[in-house]
Amino acid sequence: MVCVVWGTTYLAIRISLETIPPLLMAGLRWIIAGTLLIGFLKARGAQFPGPRSWPALGALGILLIGFGNGCIVWAEQTVPSGLTAVLAATLGPPATESSSKTRPGKKSPPLANTWATKPTTSLNIKA
Repeated sequence: MVCVVWGTTYLAIRISLETIPPLLMAGLRWIIAGTLLIGFLKARGAQFPGPRSWPALGALGILLIGFGNGCIVWAEQTVPSGLTAVLAATLGPPATESSSKTRPGKKSPPLANTWATKPTTSLNIKA
């Protein structure tokens, strides 16, 4: 089920790019999603971060949504949506593994270690 929902996200991006410029479409998508999320959290009585946290959260938003999702949306103008979904799915574990190596003393999540070792040992590739 996750694969179907995730895959259709990239298909929806591809279809919307036929009529809406890429960064405008991505911006509108995230503004709508953020508004819905804030409304949901307010209804549940959640506490929001204080103003001291806003610069770090703003930088995180620019990096993750602006560059990460922005590049994906921009690339989908020329790359098929199925390939985009597969590439986006395969970049998570290596990124997790490499980020754990830049933080001495911190352990990486078990999934990152599994992903990093399983493909080479389970494929049994012979030269």
